[in-house]
Amino acid sequence: NARVSSLDSAVTVTNFVQYGNMTLNGQKLTVLENLTQQGDLYGDGGTLLVNGNYTQVNGTLDINGADITVNGNYRLQSAQENEDGTVTYGTTYGVLKMNDANDHFTIGGNCYIQSYYGDGSSYNDLFDGLLELKGNFYQISKKNASGSNFNAMGQHRVIFTGKTKQVVQFDSDASGFHIVGDSTNKNVALTNARIDRLGASVTFLRYAQYGNMNVSGHTLTVTGNMTQRGNISIDNGMIKVGGSYTQTNGTLDLNGGTLDVTGSYRLQSIGTDDNGKTVYGTTYGVLQMNNAGDHMIVGGDCYIQSYYGEGGGYNDLTNGLLELKGNFYQLTKNGASGSNFNAKDNHKVKFIGTAKQTVRFDGSGSGFNILMAGMNANSNVAIAKGRINSIGETAVLASFTQYGKLNLNGQKLTIIGNFVQTGDVNINGGKLFVKGNYTQSGGTLRLNGGRIEVSKNYRLQSTKIDSDGQTVYTTTYGVLQMTNPADYFLVKGDCYVQSYYGEGGSYNDLSNGVLELKGDFYQLCYDGGSRSNFHAHGQHITVFSDTNPHVIRVEGQPASSFNTVVFTTMTMYDYQKATSLIHYNAVHEPNDPLNASYLTSHTIVTGSKFVVQTRSFGGHAPYAYAVYYGRNTETQFHLLQDYTAADQIALPLVPVGDYIIRIDMQDTEGHISSVYEDLKVVKALENKSMLDSAEVRLGQDIVVRCAAEGGSGEYQYEVSLRNTKDSKFTLVRDYSADSLVRIPTQQEGTFEVLIRVRDTFGKVVKKKIAVTVDNSLVNTSILSSEAVRLGESVTIYASADGGTGAYTYAAYYKKATASNWSTIQGYRDNSMITFKPGAAVMYDVCVKVRDSAGKIQKLYFKVSVTKDLVNQSSVSASSIQLGEKVSLKGAAQYGTGPYTYTYQYKKASTNNWLNIKADTTAASVGLKPASAVAYDIRIIVKDSENTVVEKTFTLNVTK
Repeated sequence: NARVSSLDSAVTVTNFVQYGNMTLNGQKLTVLENLTQQGDLYGDGGTLLVNGNYTQVNGTLDINGADITVNGNYRLQSAQENEDGTVTYGTTYGVLKMNDANDHFTIGGNCYIQSYYGDGSSYNDLFDGLLELKGNFYQISKKNASGSNFNAMGQHRVIFTGKTKQVVQFDSDASGFHIVGDSTNKNVALTNARIDRLGASVTFLRYAQYGNMNVSGHTLTVTGNMTQRGNISIDNGMIKVGGSYTQTNGTLDLNGGTLDVTGSYRLQSIGTDDNGKTVYGTTYGVLQMNNAGDHMIVGGDCYIQSYYGEGGGYNDLTNGLLELKGNFYQLTKNGASGSNFNAKDNHKVKFIGTAKQTVRFDGSGSGFNILMAGMNANSNVAIAKGRINSIGETAVLASFTQYGKLNLNGQKLTIIGNFVQTGDVNINGGKLFVKGNYTQSGGTLRLNGGRIEVSKNYRLQSTKIDSDGQTVYTTTYGVLQMTNPADYFLVKGDCYVQSYYGEGGSYNDLSNGVLELKGDFYQLCYDGGSRSNFHAHGQHITVFSDTNPHVIRVEGQPASSFNTVVFTTMTMYDYQKATSLIHYNAVHEPNDPLNASYLTSHTIVTGSKFVVQTRSFGGHAPYAYAVYYGRNTETQFHLLQDYTAADQIALPLVPVGDYIIRIDMQDTEGHISSVYEDLKVVKALENKSMLDSAEVRLGQDIVVRCAAEGGSGEYQYEVSLRNTKDSKFTLVRDYSADSLVRIPTQQEGTFEVLIRVRDTFGKVVKKKIAVTVDNSLVNTSILSSEAVRLGESVTIYASADGGTGAYTYAAYYKKATASNWSTIQGYRDNSMITFKPGAAVMYDVCVKVRDSAGKIQKLYFKVSVTKDLVNQSSVSASSIQLGEKVSLKGAAQYGTGPYTYTYQYKKASTNNWLNIKADTTAASVGLKPASAVAYDIRIIVKDSENTVVEKTFTLNVTK
């Protein structure tokens, strides 16, 4: 039991029970066995080696640049020896401090932290240095120990270098590691721990996390399970979990990073039931994917059950890719939000399992955004209930019960089994193939230039279960719309139409396209079905193409009826029988061909080609087609393409203008049928967008003014931005007709603005514009005045912008004719500086601003100092004879020239002044008084600053 104040040289002792204040003083202390610290110990750049255990029962251990190695256990605990020789450890008033970058504390055994004191400069202060752990680590909060007695921060680092399994346990969320560095041991089990950020890539056995963690571009590998209770930002890094990942709380923000989970991912809370079995419930956890680089892979099943819905601070899924190998369940039970997985914008999902995958959404406010496919995509995906906003690639599903709004966006979707539509479906130039039945129990089906093929039945009907448990079909609020000549709907089975809605733009609208039926057709009105729910008109064509006689039942005719009907393979007897039962506008016999060709676009850019989509029904195939053109102001047509059997014919038309295209079809019997289509040829689309300025100060907006010419008009604009240091652009605003875009600046540098303009037929023209965002130091100081009278002061309002802030200001002056500067104020944070010139001359003033990084910017001013205006005018005489003249001379000094003069006089006995000459530059005028009396004469001088000085004289006139 000894006090050693300081070491003057290296010392070795067997055991050491220390008290008092001690400094290593740059020397080495070796303890061959155990060290017990009772007082304060300061490392002070020295070395401490303890071959046994180090027990800090009291006092402060301030490593302060030292290297401390303990081969046994380190305990920040009190110690009580029992009668049986055992030792009981408890809470201590001891303190551990690591605040120097050179602090190095290596613990070969276990580490125990159990201090009454929390964190702070006077308490346990872990702000820098390296803690190297080779054994277990226990932060203990029992027996009144502080919850924050090991709260590392700043630049404090920890590494794990043990040879066997290491366990880490924090009792309190207020304590935790700050930076975990490059560790050699991959067998570390963090049963409850906080890591603020990674300083290197690390591997753990398992990890139960709390607090805020940033992966910071590194890779965190957890070979077992991981539980998240706090916030995690992957931040361009990667988390690889060999087991399951359970997010019981906090926010998981991928932030440009990758999460790869081999097992299941659960956004759920964890509990136990009465039988001790683990159960999962609703969580306050949040999942965020908002970066194009976000990539989440779930090898097992995925469960989403969060109280929070969508929004910037909640579950926010606007970008990135989610890859699923197992089942997906979005849950709303036990208070979970119905919109806790509402993917949108550019968020994508891909199914990559090797066995059947099931998808079920409980809440209609949730759903997938873009469905991707690709080489490794799984086609055995059954969506029992779900929303997909759009198709990003050719995709295959096993079955699909749909809600929400689905847009195929020109892609192909194949459903091997049945498809049930309850929301809106827009084929939008794409292809939908349903190998089973297609039941549209709700929503609007818009072909919009697309193609649908149904191998079995199509029903525009709702479904319900009767008392016998059988599925029955009845009236629906669903709507079918075919308004584009490219619309093609093939039903190989039977077709049933039973909608509450009749015809109209927002309802059942059958004005164009082709409906081809190989089975029977039923238009039904019972259970409230509208009589006009199948009223074909305009250019709509219905083709009955089966060789067998059709059952055609139209309950609502004539309100429901066909427009143009084609029977392609019937006998004349069956044709006559069928047509006698239906209403139609036009009908084609089996031998009467119908030319249904059309232009894929009615507007093209000069120099490009227009496309004729050839299509015919009836008559005698095969068909041949010829194409002619003529100006819409002419009656003559010119041949562009002679007869060909091509499915599509692409032809150029260069001159800008309006045309009529004639398409002739001829079958093998020589029957000819013609159609006429309008075509407009326009100038090429040009992107005319520009920036208000190519140089912008940090904090100001980059102002983008979007503009375009040519193309098909009705332009929309998309704006993206990238730092030239980065390879990718970040979307600022999606396509919109609004031509003004303001981009807030958040960092300095050189940027590139990418503006895309799109016209109505999808042509996109890009334009890139460079812009510099400057945050360099700028001197923005001003003077109260740059022209003063002698004796007045000038106030300097010193100010700055940019740089690193914390500005100081200095000011100097000199006469314009002098060389040497004098100091008004040295560098201080005082920004209002007063300067009083001492002479009526021109002065130079220099104002300097300096930021916290030492950068200086100067600004120069000129200050004109003048004396007060002096009126030096005179009169040639004070007394004259009547009939004589007196000369009035205007003169001035100082003030600010040039000067003007006003000459006045009056009789001394009156009050009214009379002008001889006013506001003149004439320096002399004459006055010849008319009476022999006393006169008052006044000469008024005015300078360029409108300062006025008067001078009065007396003139006596005698006979």
